[in-house]
Amino acid sequence: VVLQDIHLPDGSGLVALLEYKGRQPQSVVIMMTGNVQVDDTLSALRGGAYDFISKPIMLRELQVTIRNGIEVGTLRREVRTLRGDQARQFGFDQIIGDSGAMRETLSLARKVAASEASAVLLQGESGTGKDLVAKAIHYGSDRGDKPFVAINLAAIPGTLIESELFGHEKGAFTDAKVRKEGLFEQAQGGTIFLDEIGELELNLQAKLLRVLEEGSFRRVGGLRDLPLDVRVVAASNRDLKSESEQNRFRVDLYYRLSVIQIDLPPLRDRGDDVLLLASHYIQSFNRSFRKRVEGLTPEVEQIFRRYRWPGNVRELRNVIERV
Repeated sequence: VVLQDIHLPDGSGLVALLEYKGRQPQSVVIMMTGNVQVDDTLSALRGGAYDFISKPIMLRELQVTIRNGIEVGTLRREVRTLRGDQARQFGFDQIIGDSGAMRETLSLARKVAASEASAVLLQGESGTGKDLVAKAIHYGSDRGDKPFVAINLAAIPGTLIESELFGHEKGAFTDAKVRKEGLFEQAQGGTIFLDEIGELELNLQAKLLRVLEEGSFRRVGGLRDLPLDVRVVAASNRDLKSESEQNRFRVDLYYRLSVIQIDLPPLRDRGDDVLLLASHYIQSFNRSFRKRVEGLTPEVEQIFRRYRWPGNVRELRNVIERV
């Protein structure tokens, strides 16, 4: 913790503040002054100061401010550590696959992560790992230190989805006792993952398209638009192009999402990736169940290669866990 007077005999405390934060970004800096001015206060807070207290110093107030500053600093470090752990756990390096189809998919996904693309569409059969790719795109991007918020649209009743996504104001409907933040608001600065986007009702598809086009949203019952800065990653196990041609999905939303489209290959088209994944899950479940299974016999390897795996990687994982 740094206690820093804003007026120094040999310089400006605001300049010193910037030096402190540059050398020790995690430091908690509390500014002090006998003459509180709005411009100085704003400059200090923008420079990274935790708080601002006036002279004469009340020791009880100072004690509380220092304690709160330490707690906030500790929480911020813990959050950074957790997000670093998540970035390692869900990074591209954790996605297993060496087949040509998978290398091509991951190469495109890495480019998308490094880009400023505001919307991405992941398509692939159920169980191909769309959620893993969505997380890898998030944690591999400049947004990786911001929230990753996921929702399975097929699991939420249609009457609740709008409130879940965009939030609502107090009194917007009968049970709206308090104002509620939606998932878009919670994901501000980060990524929102809309799984099973094909299940979204047509009227809500129109509202989602407006959000993507205008970069703003409105809570249910709200009177003003709120600015939005999120990357939308949508996923579907359906062919949305075909769905849009049959008027089951808005064609304008499909084209807005599919500017960046990543198709995940089914496991049956990934060659020996099935053996790499099987080995990975054997090691994982050995640890979970305290077993010492060494691997697959040559006969089982041939069976695994020939089998079509209609449930894809999810089915393979369940098979290994069961045996």
